Amino acid sequence: MVKILRKTLVLFSLISGFLLLTGCVSDPLLVAESLQLMSDFAQQTPPHIEKLDAMGDSSNGSEQSSTATDQTSTTETSPGTSSNNAQAASTTTVTVKNSRVNIRSGPGLEHQPIQTVSTGTVFTTSGSTSNGWWRICCFQGVNEDPDQPTLPAWVSGRVVEASADAVALPILETLFPPNVSAVWDVDYQCGSDRCVERVCTAEMIATERDDLDSFWLIIDREVIWANDCGENTTLRHQLDRFDGKDLYTGQTEVFLVDYWHGADSGPTNSIFTLSDDRKVAAWCDNQLTDEVPQENGWVNTYVGAACYDVRTGILLSMNYIKRWFYSGEFEGEIYDRAYLGDFEVYEITLNRTNIELLYEK
Repeated sequence: MVKILRKTLVLFSLISGFLLLTGCVSDPLLVAESLQLMSDFAQQTPPHIEKLDAMGDSSNGSEQSSTATDQTSTTETSPGTSSNNAQAASTTTVTVKNSRVNIRSGPGLEHQPIQTVSTGTVFTTSGSTSNGWWRICCFQGVNEDPDQPTLPAWVSGRVVEASADAVALPILETLFPPNVSAVWDVDYQCGSDRCVERVCTAEMIATERDDLDSFWLIIDREVIWANDCGENTTLRHQLDRFDGKDLYTGQTEVFLVDYWHGADSGPTNSIFTLSDDRKVAAWCDNQLTDEVPQENGWVNTYVGAACYDVRTGILLSMNYIKRWFYSGEFEGEIYDRAYLGDFEVYEITLNRTNIELLYEK
């Protein structure tokens, strides 16, 4: 007979910015029963998302997105690499013409140098700013494989020679307005009688911090639960103003924190409807999975879907199911990823923002 397992579940997950509202695990439900409950709680396609079948499924979108990114932003020659290889991969390049040149984290001398390169080094570029700084690719980002860098950087136009195709690129402009703000609605439901709260709602409010950095867009995302049904918290994001990607997202593989996926993440495969009925071109991935190990043999698993604005990469919608599995020994019994039927469902929906999205006409 399966013995009763009791474990006080962690009440707050820092990595996701959400409160975990479950109490303790006991009297396990049948797995089949819990799966049926999850099906009742979480829809495959939320009502505010219209999937465009003509574009194919989200997995195809992911592959197309990756290909597009490779062609435009991931080719760069390291110091000492032949410029002929770079030219074969891309014609939008800049070549260093001075003996020692600083590559900087932002478009200006006030930004920190991240590397020094020498004459003849070639970089792929996606364009330049109005004050003559070229955005180049690529360097090693947080937790990235050194052989597969993706982090862009900047070099002054005074110390490089730009190819004709690079000169023809449009001037780069920030994706975001001054004083960025956004509000998401959060709906939480629990599929267990042991939950502290069976239903809970929250607002997530993103506000810009203008006192921290002149290049990175610093966003504080505060989670405020209604009627004190959860514990409020704040998570910080650090966005590239020109491509919309979050520097902090690279520190974890868990999709729950991916609120700023970056511009042109994939082709439009869905339409998202805002609360004011405006339609937004969206790229959706409905095959998201993650695991986060916990203490004492427990692991949290997540299965979900997310949709992002094609222009900026801001999160439009995310829904996922969280479950707990146990491996180990308890009272003489050995368990291997035992699932006891407890789960939670989260749905996050963008309510409003002052960011210009890719609206459908």
